[in-house]
Amino acid sequence: MFRGQSETPRSKVEQDARLRRGRVTKFFSKKSLKHKLTTRIRVYSKKIHLVELSNVHLEVVLKS
Repeated sequence: MFRGQSETPRSKVEQDARLRRGRVTKFFSKKSLKHKLTTRIRVYSKKIHLVELSNVHLEVVLKS
């Protein structure tokens, strides 16, 4: 590593994540975001096994 490229302290990372989450929730209310996702996901519903939605992270597990 070069000087000045030390790892970001965890607390700073968590703070950034919290700020980002706050920004995202301002733009998307959970209801509208869920609606947008479900309308798109419906097309793939036969292939999708599990959809997990947390604040910003969306995880889709496809059926094998």
